[in-house]
Amino acid sequence: MSQNRPFKTLRKQLIDHGLQVSEIRRYVDELRAHRQDIVAELIASGLPPVDAQLGADHRLGDVHTLVAAKIKQVRSSTFAGRHPCLCFSFMPAFSAAASFTVLTMLLATSWHFKIAPRWLGAVSIAAQLILPGVLAILFYQAARRRALARAWRIVPLAVILLSVVWFRISMRLPPEFPGTQATFWFGIVPSPNFIAMTSALILPVVWISWLENKHVRAA
Repeated sequence: MSQNRPFKTLRKQLIDHGLQVSEIRRYVDELRAHRQDIVAELIASGLPPVDAQLGADHRLGDVHTLVAAKIKQVRSSTFAGRHPCLCFSFMPAFSAAASFTVLTMLLATSWHFKIAPRWLGAVSIAAQLILPGVLAILFYQAARRRALARAWRIVPLAVILLSVVWFRISMRLPPEFPGTQATFWFGIVPSPNFIAMTSALILPVVWISWLENKHVRAA
């Protein structure tokens, strides 16, 4: 890497893979410093400066090799990076179902014991509309920070959409609280509020698309 252009190309490709700018800057700085050390070492051994630079470039490897090495390091450093299918297929569905279950149970219990304030219903409806989008964006950011492929950034959005549309929960609270019954199932027919649910996901879809385009332009 005799010029700065290969380092610039390396930086762009790492941005496109989703790494944080600060981490990329640190990695490039380390490579640049390492290259300078190699050049100094080769010059000290008697090589001309031009040959020393070519030798340093050969030792470091090409841009593709350096990108692949960094991506592999990032993905292998976390559990989610090593097991994307589990963390970005099953976890989004579980998170959406668990969140709606907890929300429904709190709301039903509060109403059952007549301790719910008047505004709780409105807050619950708002939470049901906002929560899927928030989860989708969180999983998107998590997949991107682990330098996973674009498919793993979009899969959670589709999984969450299917979860909120088809997942149902029904609760029956008798006078005696210990006798509470809750039923969970996936409906064959979409939930009656699926239009509102899917509409609420428009904003995160637009947000994620904007982020992808932003990073592509930056690359």
